[in-house]
Amino acid sequence: GDSASRANSRCSHSHSSTTSGGGVESVQLSLAVEECNLLRSQLARSAVTNAENASRCAELERSHQRLMREQEEKDLQVKFLEEDRALFKDMVDDLKASLLAMGREGKNIIDTVKDRAAQKKKQHKRGDS
Repeated sequence: GDSASRANSRCSHSHSSTTSGGGVESVQLSLAVEECNLLRSQLARSAVTNAENASRCAELERSHQRLMREQEEKDLQVKFLEEDRALFKDMVDDLKASLLAMGREGKNIIDTVKDRAAQKKKQHKRGDS
């Protein structure tokens, strides 16, 4: 009779655990594990996205730095060209004044130079169109 009672108690014990909420707890536990795994995979995807974004961001920053350097170089070139232009303008003004001081001969030289410049402009316009 002893082994029969042991088997009986074992059976009733396993039976009571499934009915007394143990089954609900194990279902909740497996749902929590699933949710945890889902969150882990989302986190992994986010980490990949973040890494891609960080790399893209670094690339854009390098691009930005390069463009800033190029812009600085261009600004410097423009400054030099403007300085050259101012210098040439001063030279032209001085030459004009000297030529005008020479009288009629000087005026003829200025007119010749102006005519030549006008001819060049016309040639450029014909060449462009």
